[in-house]
Amino acid sequence: TKMAPVEADVCDFTVYPVFCLAQMFSNHIARSLEGHVGAPNQISVGFDGGDTTIPVLPFGALVTCVITGIMLRSLLGRPRFMPKSLAGPVARASIFVAAIASLAAVVKSGSTAMKEADVNQGPNFLPVNKLVTTGPYAVSRNPMYSCAFILVPAAGVLADSLYMVAATSMLPVYLHLFVIPAEEALNRKLFGKEFDAYAAKVPRWLF
Repeated sequence: TKMAPVEADVCDFTVYPVFCLAQMFSNHIARSLEGHVGAPNQISVGFDGGDTTIPVLPFGALVTCVITGIMLRSLLGRPRFMPKSLAGPVARASIFVAAIASLAAVVKSGSTAMKEADVNQGPNFLPVNKLVTTGPYAVSRNPMYSCAFILVPAAGVLADSLYMVAATSMLPVYLHLFVIPAEEALNRKLFGKEFDAYAAKVPRWLF
Protein backbone atom coordinates (compact mmCIF):
# COMPACT_ATOMS: atom_id res chain seq x y z
CA THR A 1 0.00 0.00 0.00
CA LYS A 2 1.36 3.38 -0.99
CA MET A 3 1.78 5.61 2.05
CA ALA A 4 0.95 9.30 2.05
CA PRO A 5 3.83 11.77 2.29
CA VAL A 6 4.65 13.25 5.65
CA GLU A 7 6.13 16.73 5.62
CA ALA A 8 9.45 17.11 7.45
CA ASP A 9 9.63 19.90 9.99
CA VAL A 10 12.24 22.51 9.16
CA CYS A 11 14.29 23.62 12.16
CA ASP A 12 17.41 25.79 12.27
CA PHE A 13 20.01 23.55 13.93
CA THR A 14 22.55 26.36 13.73
CA VAL A 15 20.54 28.39 16.26
CA TYR A 16 18.69 25.83 18.40
CA PRO A 17 20.68 22.55 18.13
CA VAL A 18 19.26 20.81 21.22
CA PHE A 19 15.65 21.84 20.53
CA CYS A 20 15.99 20.86 16.87
CA LEU A 21 17.52 17.51 17.85
CA ALA A 22 14.45 16.81 20.01
CA GLN A 23 12.17 17.90 17.17
CA MET A 24 14.05 15.67 14.74
CA PHE A 25 13.63 12.76 17.16
CA SER A 26 9.84 13.18 17.27
CA ASN A 27 9.69 13.73 13.51
CA HIS A 28 11.61 10.51 12.84
CA ILE A 29 9.28 8.54 15.09
CA ALA A 30 6.14 9.91 13.40
CA ARG A 31 7.44 9.36 9.87
CA SER A 32 8.71 5.88 10.75
CA LEU A 33 5.29 4.88 12.10
CA GLU A 34 3.23 6.46 9.32
CA GLY A 35 5.54 5.92 6.37
CA HIS A 36 6.82 8.64 4.07
CA VAL A 37 6.93 8.67 0.29
CA GLY A 38 9.71 11.09 -0.49
CA ALA A 39 10.17 13.42 -3.44
CA PRO A 40 12.43 12.21 -6.30
CA ASN A 41 15.38 13.81 -4.48
CA GLN A 42 14.45 12.51 -1.02
CA ILE A 43 14.70 9.27 0.96
CA SER A 44 11.39 7.42 1.37
CA VAL A 45 10.34 5.46 4.45
CA GLY A 46 8.48 2.17 4.15
CA PHE A 47 8.81 -1.42 2.95
CA ASP A 48 8.43 -1.14 -0.82
CA GLY A 49 11.98 -2.40 -1.37
CA GLY A 50 13.17 0.57 -3.44
CA ASP A 51 16.89 1.32 -3.42
CA THR A 52 16.25 4.78 -1.95
CA THR A 53 13.75 3.55 0.66
CA ILE A 54 14.53 2.60 4.26
CA PRO A 55 12.24 0.70 6.69
CA VAL A 56 12.44 3.29 9.49
CA LEU A 57 14.35 6.52 10.09
CA PRO A 58 17.42 6.39 12.38
CA PHE A 59 15.73 7.67 15.53
CA GLY A 60 12.91 5.17 14.99
CA ALA A 61 15.55 2.45 14.85
CA LEU A 62 17.17 3.86 18.00
CA VAL A 63 13.88 3.69 19.91
CA THR A 64 13.45 0.07 18.80
CA CYS A 65 16.95 -0.75 20.06
CA VAL A 66 16.33 0.96 23.41
CA ILE A 67 13.00 -0.84 23.90
CA THR A 68 14.75 -4.12 23.10
CA GLY A 69 17.43 -3.34 25.69
CA ILE A 70 14.79 -2.55 28.32
CA MET A 71 12.92 -5.78 27.56
CA LEU A 72 16.10 -7.85 27.80
CA ARG A 73 16.94 -6.22 31.12
CA SER A 74 13.42 -6.90 32.43
CA LEU A 75 13.46 -10.53 31.32
CA LEU A 76 17.08 -11.49 32.00
CA GLY A 77 18.22 -9.17 34.77
CA ARG A 78 20.73 -6.36 34.77
CA PRO A 79 24.37 -7.30 34.23
CA ARG A 80 26.16 -4.13 35.31
CA PHE A 81 29.55 -3.07 33.96
CA MET A 82 30.19 0.42 35.36
CA PRO A 83 32.89 0.76 38.04
CA LYS A 84 31.61 1.76 41.48
CA SER A 85 33.11 5.24 41.17
CA LEU A 86 30.89 5.94 38.15
CA ALA A 87 27.90 3.74 38.94
CA GLY A 88 25.84 6.46 40.63
CA PRO A 89 22.92 7.99 38.68
CA VAL A 90 24.46 11.48 38.63
CA ALA A 91 27.74 10.26 37.14
CA ARG A 92 25.97 8.11 34.55
CA ALA A 93 23.57 10.89 33.60
CA SER A 94 26.47 13.34 33.25
CA ILE A 95 28.27 11.03 30.83
CA PHE A 96 25.07 10.58 28.82
CA VAL A 97 24.41 14.34 28.65
CA ALA A 98 27.99 14.92 27.47
CA ALA A 99 27.44 12.38 24.68
CA ILE A 100 24.19 14.06 23.63
CA ALA A 101 25.94 17.44 23.64
CA SER A 102 28.62 16.01 21.35
CA LEU A 103 25.94 14.69 19.00
CA ALA A 104 24.17 18.07 19.00
CA ALA A 105 27.46 19.81 18.15
CA VAL A 106 28.09 17.52 15.18
CA VAL A 107 24.49 17.90 13.98
CA LYS A 108 24.81 21.68 14.25
CA SER A 109 28.05 21.67 12.28
CA GLY A 110 26.56 19.38 9.64
CA SER A 111 23.42 21.50 9.39
CA THR A 112 25.54 24.61 8.88
CA ALA A 113 27.36 22.92 5.98
CA MET A 114 24.03 21.86 4.45
CA LYS A 115 22.55 25.35 4.74
CA GLU A 116 25.66 26.88 3.18
CA ALA A 117 25.21 24.58 0.18
CA ASP A 118 21.44 25.13 -0.06
CA VAL A 119 19.26 26.94 2.46
CA ASN A 120 16.44 24.41 1.93
CA GLN A 121 18.54 21.41 2.93
CA GLY A 122 18.83 20.04 6.44
CA PRO A 123 19.65 16.94 8.47
CA ASN A 124 16.02 15.88 8.90
CA PHE A 125 15.84 13.85 5.67
CA LEU A 126 14.69 16.83 3.64
CA PRO A 127 14.96 16.81 -0.18
CA VAL A 128 18.57 16.90 -1.40
CA ASN A 129 19.44 19.64 -3.86
CA LYS A 130 23.22 19.89 -3.61
CA LEU A 131 25.99 17.51 -2.58
CA VAL A 132 27.56 18.67 0.70
CA THR A 133 31.30 18.06 0.98
CA THR A 134 32.40 20.75 3.43
CA GLY A 135 32.50 21.02 7.22
CA PRO A 136 32.32 17.61 8.91
CA TYR A 137 31.47 16.09 5.51
CA ALA A 138 35.05 16.72 4.46
CA VAL A 139 36.13 14.19 7.10
CA SER A 140 33.32 11.62 6.87
CA ARG A 141 30.50 11.08 4.40
CA ASN A 142 28.28 10.35 7.41
CA PRO A 143 29.51 12.43 10.35
CA MET A 144 26.16 12.38 12.17
CA TYR A 145 25.84 8.62 11.85
CA SER A 146 29.39 8.26 13.13
CA CYS A 147 28.03 9.65 16.39
CA ALA A 148 26.13 6.38 16.75
CA PHE A 149 29.40 5.01 18.08
CA ILE A 150 29.07 7.59 20.87
CA LEU A 151 25.40 6.93 21.54
CA VAL A 152 25.82 3.17 21.92
CA PRO A 153 28.17 3.29 24.94
CA ALA A 154 26.33 6.37 26.27
CA ALA A 155 23.01 4.51 26.36
CA GLY A 156 24.73 1.56 28.00
CA VAL A 157 26.31 3.83 30.59
CA LEU A 158 23.00 5.53 31.39
CA ALA A 159 21.28 2.16 31.88
CA ASP A 160 24.41 0.49 33.33
CA SER A 161 23.37 -2.61 31.46
CA LEU A 162 25.31 -4.82 29.06
CA TYR A 163 21.99 -5.75 27.45
CA MET A 164 21.44 -2.11 26.56
CA VAL A 165 24.91 -1.95 25.02
CA ALA A 166 24.17 -5.08 22.97
CA ALA A 167 20.76 -3.83 21.84
CA THR A 168 21.89 -0.32 20.86
CA SER A 169 24.88 -1.81 19.03
CA MET A 170 22.35 -2.80 16.37
CA LEU A 171 21.88 0.87 15.47
CA PRO A 172 25.20 1.36 13.61
CA VAL A 173 24.62 -2.04 11.95
CA TYR A 174 21.21 -0.85 10.72
CA LEU A 175 22.71 2.43 9.50
CA HIS A 176 25.49 0.60 7.67
CA LEU A 177 23.26 -2.00 6.00
CA PHE A 178 20.12 -0.01 5.22
CA VAL A 179 20.24 3.77 5.69
CA ILE A 180 23.64 4.66 4.26
CA PRO A 181 23.29 2.44 1.13
CA ALA A 182 19.91 4.09 0.40
CA GLU A 183 21.40 7.56 0.79
CA GLU A 184 24.36 6.65 -1.40
CA ALA A 185 22.01 5.29 -4.07
CA LEU A 186 20.08 8.57 -3.98
CA ASN A 187 23.27 10.65 -4.17
CA ARG A 188 24.56 8.61 -7.12
CA LYS A 189 21.23 9.07 -8.90
CA LEU A 190 21.30 12.83 -8.29
CA PHE A 191 25.01 13.66 -8.63
CA GLY A 192 26.60 10.76 -10.52
CA LYS A 193 30.34 11.13 -11.02
CA GLU A 194 30.51 14.05 -8.60
CA PHE A 195 29.41 11.77 -5.76
CA ASP A 196 31.67 8.93 -6.94
CA ALA A 197 34.67 11.27 -6.81
CA TYR A 198 33.67 12.44 -3.33
CA ALA A 199 33.14 8.86 -2.11
CA ALA A 200 36.55 7.85 -3.42
CA LYS A 201 38.19 10.60 -1.38
CA VAL A 202 36.19 10.67 1.88
CA PRO A 203 35.44 7.52 3.96
CA ARG A 204 31.93 6.32 4.69
CA TRP A 205 32.57 6.52 8.44
CA LEU A 206 35.75 7.95 9.92
CA PHE A 207 38.15 5.43 8.41
